[in-house]
Amino acid sequence: IGTRSNDTRRQTEVNKIYSTTNYSKFKSQTGNRVKNKGHVQYLTKSIDQENLLSAAPICVNEKFEIIDGQHRFEAACTLNLPIFYYIVPGLGINQTQRLNSKLKNWNAEDFMNSFANNGNQNYLAYRLFHEENIDIIDHNLAQVLLGGYTTYSGTHGQLFKDGKFVVKDMAKAIDRVNKLRDLHQQLKVIRTVPQRRECMYALLMVMNDKTYNHSRMLQKLAIHPKELLMVYNRRTDFLVELCNIYSYHSGREEKKTSINPRLLMYETEM
Repeated sequence: IGTRSNDTRRQTEVNKIYSTTNYSKFKSQTGNRVKNKGHVQYLTKSIDQENLLSAAPICVNEKFEIIDGQHRFEAACTLNLPIFYYIVPGLGINQTQRLNSKLKNWNAEDFMNSFANNGNQNYLAYRLFHEENIDIIDHNLAQVLLGGYTTYSGTHGQLFKDGKFVVKDMAKAIDRVNKLRDLHQQLKVIRTVPQRRECMYALLMVMNDKTYNHSRMLQKLAIHPKELLMVYNRRTDFLVELCNIYSYHSGREEKKTSINPRLLMYETEM
């Protein structure tokens, strides 16, 4: 007895699956994420062991631009295997970005390159800034600095993915990242990336204080036992200790401009 779940009369054909070894008919889409060579190699090895390409066809538009599956395409080409694909007319780079965003395949690097490669001036400036400072900041910090934010949030990240990121003040961002670099030279004792990121956020919070004096901070870091900072993992702990360092061996005049970590935390949350 048939059931509703297997009643063929209730089924509708949506897309036909095609196969071909004519690789030249397919095109890369301008603005699509940069191919990851390591991922192509991984897929090539996996497909060589068990070919499941027919179970995961790639998606192309009417121009045969690859919307989803460019890594599978490269792996199939390497192995000289047929490409399985289906066509969805009208899909462009915006749909590619949205599709991959929902599937959580794209990261900040992919969105940066996609919008930059399509000529978005904000993302071109962002990419240059990020590449020049990648040794001390990540994408979240780059967005905070260039976007003029006090801290990073999911809302900021979504704006970046939607192509709505705007560089607020490049000169100020360069000044702040250069100051972070000065301080990082004194804080190389912080070796792990997560700790360094939290420390950088704490430093930005300290620098947001109107009374902050960069030369003073550098002088204090030079004489303070920085090894103590290795034990911290949380931003708030770094902030308290950095404020203590800023007031380290302070004279009467310096104490008047000491920085209150609790006030900075409150202002950041507002």
